[in-house]
Amino acid sequence: MELRRNVLLISSMMFNLINGAVLVVFPLYLLSITANDYLIAALVTGLPLSAQVLGNYVWGRISDNLHTRKKPAIVGCFAGSLLFLLLPFASAVSFVVIRTFQSLLLSSQILLQNLVSDTTDNKGRELGTLNIFANIGVVAGTLSFLFLLPSDSLTFEYISLFSIALTLCGLIGTFFLCFSKDVKFESGNHVLGKHTKNKTILILFTVTAVLMWANYTVFSLFPVYISIFHVNIFNFDLTGVKLVALFIGSSSLFGIPGSYVAGYLTDRKNKKVIIAVSIVIYATIWILLSMVSDVVIIYIIWVLPVWLFFVLPATALASESVVLDERGRAIGLINAGIGLGALLGSYTAGTLVSHFSFSFAYICAGLIALLALIPLYKVDSPRRG
Repeated sequence: MELRRNVLLISSMMFNLINGAVLVVFPLYLLSITANDYLIAALVTGLPLSAQVLGNYVWGRISDNLHTRKKPAIVGCFAGSLLFLLLPFASAVSFVVIRTFQSLLLSSQILLQNLVSDTTDNKGRELGTLNIFANIGVVAGTLSFLFLLPSDSLTFEYISLFSIALTLCGLIGTFFLCFSKDVKFESGNHVLGKHTKNKTILILFTVTAVLMWANYTVFSLFPVYISIFHVNIFNFDLTGVKLVALFIGSSSLFGIPGSYVAGYLTDRKNKKVIIAVSIVIYATIWILLSMVSDVVIIYIIWVLPVWLFFVLPATALASESVVLDERGRAIGLINAGIGLGALLGSYTAGTLVSHFSFSFAYICAGLIALLALIPLYKVDSPRRG
């Protein structure tokens, strides 16, 4: 892989280092300053991701219209990175609002997928490689808290230093992005919504939104759920934020080899079948999660890199279904489905946990996941990518 593509991998790693760190800290921080408001804690994950409903599509459309992927990505990532500096001074509600607007800007990261996939026929392999580095970033961003966090107290000083560190990571990622190879292309004669395969894109958007609705019913408050456990490993106490860091970091660690396997299968097997299997596995593990309380079993369930066997074939299938100058919008729509599902899932999680329990929320998540199989039936997938 040439140097200009390698810098994309570094950019992806830095941006996902941010994503991993944010997943660990922000829900618990808001929980601590709002007297255990579970809905706010869920929305600080869900609302920023829901901003991708608009952001992923808009950035994809901008890049399609400008016939360039690189410049819009640089602008969005640079501006979004600077907003971390405002967070320590924000109230709980303002914090969520800033994070949501920031996510709208940082969703320009989606164009990294276009920069990687637009110039290759081996989309599964290349996207898998990008995901390997993304997972390395998440591992670095989460597991670092096992050593850098002195206590479970998330003070103003800590959040301030944390925000500065995230800003620097974002600027470094943007810096490397400047040296990537841009994709130049001319306008085609197709318009999204009229191309013969755009039905596939809309169906994949629906499948993604439903599955992520289920998943974020679990994901959005999982850091809060797992923080109540206590684990001692080799006389090293893990609880609260540190235990959350271990779980999320380990999941991404297993995602590194998982990315290679998922990319390999995406290029060689029926993508629709891979997606269907991943949906069934998700439904199974969420229902199983509602039935167990042993932290070791929960850990085993959590670290399974099932998401890769959905995201990679869905993204590759979307890319194959349209011409080059529509791919920004197509991949953006698939990722917008993630954002829409995150919004629905976060609200569902906050409501169900507040009025019922985590277990009940996880059972509902499993049942919702199965609904994604209904629209998937209509997808026509080629066997090879």
